[in-house]
Amino acid sequence: MFIVWLIVTSVVRNLAGMSKGLSRNLGDPLRSSSWGSASINAAGFRGCIQMQEYTTGFILRTNRLLGNGEVWLPRANLHVGHATSGGWWRSRSRSLSCGGYEIKLYGGLADFMESKDEVQLKPDATDPPSV
Repeated sequence: MFIVWLIVTSVVRNLAGMSKGLSRNLGDPLRSSSWGSASINAAGFRGCIQMQEYTTGFILRTNRLLGNGEVWLPRANLHVGHATSGGWWRSRSRSLSCGGYEIKLYGGLADFMESKDEVQLKPDATDPPSV
């Protein structure tokens, strides 16, 4: 059964375009989110994704039980969409795109990316110009 689990986590990690060991040489993160939910390239992860901010970008990582996959999101290429409010059956969300990755953050992870001033991202094309 353990072998089946390793195969399944490896397949899901590969479908999401995740790698392993990306954060080893980045140093200490500036801040880290709590565990939350996200969709990475249409692969859904519920309650097992953590986001960490570094000076040059962000890393999304899965829980160790799910293969410890990581996605690097460099600030220079990261586009942050507007937050959408939650409803009765869905939570708040925010879309990100970076290179070949299409990511949707839910709940607390969407809040983690809430303030563009705080995370110093380049503005989204849909944002009004600042005066």
